[in-house]
Amino acid sequence: MRALAGQIIAWEGVTDEADQALTLTPDALDAFAAHPLAGPVFARAYDAMVKPLLAQGNASANSLSGDTAVGIDTAPDAPPVAPVDAATALPSATPRKAQKG
Repeated sequence: MRALAGQIIAWEGVTDEADQALTLTPDALDAFAAHPLAGPVFARAYDAMVKPLLAQGNASANSLSGDTAVGIDTAPDAPPVAPVDAATALPSATPRKAQKG
């Protein structure tokens, strides 16, 4: 839990036995996390907030492997194209450079 001390942005309502506000320190965070009631609730709330961010990563989902890696169809297959006879084909629309000489 000590590593989380630099990541927590709000530390309100956490008090000691004398009802005095605790300053966020690594020791206070360890004590809070060790509390039998508050610790697990804090850990679940933190995980619920952080896991979606970690899952998002760089905005790319994990790639599947094997047979399940096939992507979904986004468009129907193109119809087959008949072979072109070079003798009857239309000339190219791209002009050619004149040959010298």
